[in-house]
Amino acid sequence: MLNYNILFELYKKEEQSNKIEALPENFESDLKALILDLSAKSDLESKKELENIKFILNSIICARLEKIALRAIRSSVLDLANLSENEKKFFSILNNLVQEQKNAIESLVNKEEKKFLKILILKDITEYVSQEGKLLGPFKNGQILELDQSEALWLKEQGLASIL
Repeated sequence: MLNYNILFELYKKEEQSNKIEALPENFESDLKALILDLSAKSDLESKKELENIKFILNSIICARLEKIALRAIRSSVLDLANLSENEKKFFSILNNLVQEQKNAIESLVNKEEKKFLKILILKDITEYVSQEGKLLGPFKNGQILELDQSEALWLKEQGLASIL
């Protein structure tokens, strides 16, 4: 069961490490239970503990988001295993925005647009990290979409898509 001491240890690990630390199993549900339990209490000690937990939780979230943002900006590889679903979405969105910005700048410098190909997905594809480090997918069989030429060709070579 999650408590103040475990949360504080997680905070210290997150602050001291360059990697994103794994959250304890059932972290979100245990955190909700802890907050509800402390919120229901009226004594001063519980109220102070709740405030401290909110502060530590905010610090953990900020540290994790900062690490995710830096990896998206630097196009670094990110181990998705230690991320919550919301953090994966944040990384994907931020990474896409960073790539769009980099592509726009590259396009201005090179005076050429990146080529995209329209493809038909032939098999269901789970979410994966692309060759450029972006989160792509999931894609469904029969879905039609446009992807970067190199990614579209790779999917075709794998037998997962056909070029339209």
